[in-house]
Amino acid sequence: MNCALDGKLTIKVTHIPYNGSSPALTSLMANDTQLMIDGISTSLPLIKDNRVKALAVTTSKRLGVLPDVPTVAELGNSDYQASTWFGVAAPKGTPSEAVDKLRGAINKTLKDETFQKKFESLGLYIQEPKSSKELVQFINDDRARWKVVIEENQIVLE
Repeated sequence: MNCALDGKLTIKVTHIPYNGSSPALTSLMANDTQLMIDGISTSLPLIKDNRVKALAVTTSKRLGVLPDVPTVAELGNSDYQASTWFGVAAPKGTPSEAVDKLRGAINKTLKDETFQKKFESLGLYIQEPKSSKELVQFINDDRARWKVVIEENQIVLE
């Protein structure tokens, strides 16, 4: 995500490959590093405890648990959006009746108020459920967007 923001910021950002969020957050709190992009689930307790300051969220809309924290898009980077998403897949050839039953159960759970409140308390939000075809398109669009970032930054697997 740093690479996607690089060139859009008026500061130089250096990627430091910490071994997970915990050591990176420790470094941030010690002021050894001054900026971090992290998943909300690990950062939220520290934000709520005023141990780190949230500057922006990378989601397409503000988070209910951080209503005063703007999105990156609101700060002028309208083409930038990155968030964690979850999808459910079944093996190719799974009978359509089984897929429909699973989809129905998932959609029912996603509409459950207790489930929604728990997700929101973790800083997550529930996207509109997608059909199989819509999920494939979503994945293809996401891959295309990140392919540009990978190519522009000459990222290679080691």
